[in-house]
Amino acid sequence: MVDHVEHQLTRTAGQFRIVIPDTPGDAGVACAAVFGKPRNGCLVRVHSRCLYSEVFGSLDCDCREQLHRSIELIRARRAGVVVYLEQEGRGSGLLAKAKGYEYSQRTGVDTFASYEALGLPPDCRTYMAAGELLKQLGLKSVRLLTNNPDKVAGLRATGLNVTREPLHVQVAGKALEYLAAKRARGHRLPATPAGKPPRAKAVTRSGSTSIGAPLVSRAPNRLVASLRQLLPAMLERMFRW
Repeated sequence: MVDHVEHQLTRTAGQFRIVIPDTPGDAGVACAAVFGKPRNGCLVRVHSRCLYSEVFGSLDCDCREQLHRSIELIRARRAGVVVYLEQEGRGSGLLAKAKGYEYSQRTGVDTFASYEALGLPPDCRTYMAAGELLKQLGLKSVRLLTNNPDKVAGLRATGLNVTREPLHVQVAGKALEYLAAKRARGHRLPATPAGKPPRAKAVTRSGSTSIGAPLVSRAPNRLVASLRQLLPAMLERMFRW
């Protein structure tokens, strides 16, 4: 492996390794969190930095949820890698991201459209550094946790054998709008997002079904019937007292 810095980190669930290549002009671009002893075909998440959600807790995107879910899935299999890339704002940087948010909030368009209106590429991330780092870890084939076909193509271009593994997470509110925008841009996402399940069918008094109707029991309410029978006797005792 080329020159790199490696050390241990500890989470509540246990320790893992951090590996950062020490290459001229490229130091700090990619960082690998290595869980267990990854082998060919292991789960891998290539994740780009998102300050807003991962540090400030923003609910406007699904980045934090995707990162946390990926770590859960990898730890469940006791081996895998998360490659973290310093590619804020889909590769355009934090200032461009802030300008995109401001434009979106002012005009109502999604952040992909806002980037284009500002003369920026909607997504200019690259995955060469991630692919090279994975190969330096001894991997030739990976199961990539992503919904983004461009990420799969980017890693394959580095010579890796890549199989896509869907990564769907629970989100709500503004994040659902972001998922819709990503789906429109070719991301492999379900028509009904994970955070908004389809309305359940309910049984009506007539026995038919309707979407979103309140649930109505077809059996008699025995508790109410019993209370109605007991109420006259209770009132009589109160007045005697």
